[in-house]
Amino acid sequence: MDHEVETQTPEGKLPRVRRLLVLGRPGSGKTAFLLGTALYLRERGIAVRYLKPVGFAFGGEGEDADALLMGRVLGLSEPPAALAPLVLGVHAFAGDVEEFARKVEEMIARVEALGRDAGSAVLLADGPGRPYRLAAFGGDSLVLGERLGAHLAYVVRPKDGDDALDEAVFTLERGRERGLPWAGIVFSAVRPHEEARIEEVYRPILARRGIPVLGSVPYTPALSAPTARVFASVLGGKVYETGPLDRPVERVLVGAMTPERALAYFRRFSNVAVITGGDRTDLAAAALEADLSLLILSGGIEPDVRVLVRAEEKGVPVLLVDEDTYTVARKVEEVSRVLDADDKEAVETAKRVVAQTLGRSLDALFGIFPGERS
Repeated sequence: MDHEVETQTPEGKLPRVRRLLVLGRPGSGKTAFLLGTALYLRERGIAVRYLKPVGFAFGGEGEDADALLMGRVLGLSEPPAALAPLVLGVHAFAGDVEEFARKVEEMIARVEALGRDAGSAVLLADGPGRPYRLAAFGGDSLVLGERLGAHLAYVVRPKDGDDALDEAVFTLERGRERGLPWAGIVFSAVRPHEEARIEEVYRPILARRGIPVLGSVPYTPALSAPTARVFASVLGGKVYETGPLDRPVERVLVGAMTPERALAYFRRFSNVAVITGGDRTDLAAAALEADLSLLILSGGIEPDVRVLVRAEEKGVPVLLVDEDTYTVARKVEEVSRVLDADDKEAVETAKRVVAQTLGRSLDALFGIFPGERS
């Protein structure tokens, strides 16, 4: 691997790479970064291959959405099943331990073979949402990085808090101990009020550790905000299509207060989903007076007909789920934007935003000289 070549960037010195394993929590913006990077490289005449060693599908069966996206947008010849050789469901481990262990071994073999055979193409590998995923079977992210011969990059969303940076630093440093070079950290979905913390706290921390920062990608609803339809798919339950399911959800709020306080709270935000008990007709009614994208009713209690009438008047879909409010709130923490190849706006936005914010760092990272930039 070409680990030794270095080029100057605004963030410091970064090595030229041909194998890049990108890690990041669910919803961090990892997929948008990979998509934008792939399109950026393709525009500059660099062949790109893609691999998501550990995919996800509800029930653990079917095609991984990111593999389908990248395959279609990049025109890759491999089917989604080859791009995501192991697909997990909500419960990571299958019932038959020996059979599952064999599948993990086959996935690792596929990773190693692709890392060896990718040739001069840049291989972009989409890592699991947690670096320790499949550690119980010897298939965690650092093992995958070793088998690929990859540099490590980490996408961090400031919204996820300081422990997200801790997780990134810990993983990168453990990777370095095992011989995996760093590409750096990308801050993603950065809102204006988060910029000061990045500049005044996060960058100095990373500078002390010697970890490069590739850049910051601003928050963009087209890339970061999941739609009401995605929430319905993840949570299941009964959907009342009293409004469109394609509206973005930029924030999830839990209604567990008096209606008066709730309404004042809900109105502070736009494009929100509100979770409240199906028996809390008062809170549901208050939520429907705010800028609501989705009303989620927990507990399996059928909504009052007045709630459904008002929801239809306001054009807000209603989702009824069986779980309690706390369980639903925990589940939605893992909900993230699902990019689709048919969403031309999102694809073009990923390409444009990555080029604008990370272009110079990507040039250095992949050894693109100024004359090669379009």
